[in-house]
Amino acid sequence: MGEEKPLLGEEKPLLGEEKPLLGEEKPLLGEQKSLLGEKSHYWTNKSHYWVNKSHYWVNKSRYWVNKSRY
Repeated sequence: MGEEKPLLGEEKPLLGEEKPLLGEEKPLLGEQKSLLGEKSHYWTNKSHYWVNKSHYWVNKSRYWVNKSRY
């Protein structure tokens, strides 16, 4: 178990890099909204996908915390 801890420590920064990636995706969707117009429903769905992806990151992060506590 002592060997697993440093492994998790390496996992955390990896997740940290994932978050800004999502942040870059959001403005992209903002540009699409004005471009699409009629396809705004498609944009909304894509936006929800972004939110879900973000939640996935949070869950992954919580999973890391839980693993760490264990």
